[in-house]
Amino acid sequence: MDFWTPYTVHPAFRTTEIMYDAGMNTMVDIIAIHGLGSNPDSAWTYRMDNGSNVYWLKDLLPKSQGLENIRVMKVNHQTRWDSNAADMGLQWYASELLDHIHSLHKANPTRPIIFIAHSFGGILLKKALLLAKARSKNVAAMTKGIIFLGVPHQGSNAAFIASCLSCSAYFRGSSTTMLELMSADGSELLDLESEFYDAYVTQYHLEDIQPYIYDIVEKRPERIGKFVLGWVSLFHKRL
Repeated sequence: MDFWTPYTVHPAFRTTEIMYDAGMNTMVDIIAIHGLGSNPDSAWTYRMDNGSNVYWLKDLLPKSQGLENIRVMKVNHQTRWDSNAADMGLQWYASELLDHIHSLHKANPTRPIIFIAHSFGGILLKKALLLAKARSKNVAAMTKGIIFLGVPHQGSNAAFIASCLSCSAYFRGSSTTMLELMSADGSELLDLESEFYDAYVTQYHLEDIQPYIYDIVEKRPERIGKFVLGWVSLFHKRL
């Protein structure tokens, strides 16, 4: 891009791609939400030593025992922060995500949903599910499982470095909005964790059926290029 060329703000959400569909036999929807700074084409892909790609949402997941009757979808949302960023606050972003999920689920409103959320995708999902309690009760009630993959529930030290880099790329349409949210021990992030815990973890009544939640903790340090930023701050829980 030429230095003087105006940048284009990309839409936050594009058409969701169905990676696998069992058709009439479908019993569960699995929805994958990628993290900040990644994209849906590579986030769920593993490159083999021979150069071939394995798309585990469609090549591996449906072939696992007991997962034959599923529909697997990946949400194509815009999470770039370094250029052409879709600049928005968490409330608006989560609201758009909830509307997106609701549109996917409305044809089968009693079908169970399992979410797979990576990094910032988990933060976004938690906010969307809190909104669902009031705006989309079918989505809230049918959320039966959540897998958090390396989600920085308490923020990340990498956010500060990334914010500095983002400021230096403002002419390309970068944004620090989501990066500032991800700062380690930020009040908004900690409040979100507390509210989500109350809504989807705590069992206030015996008849409450809360979703099964599994956190997978990242074991490698956060990096930008070859620069090691330290460990992602995670709140690990298994329920």
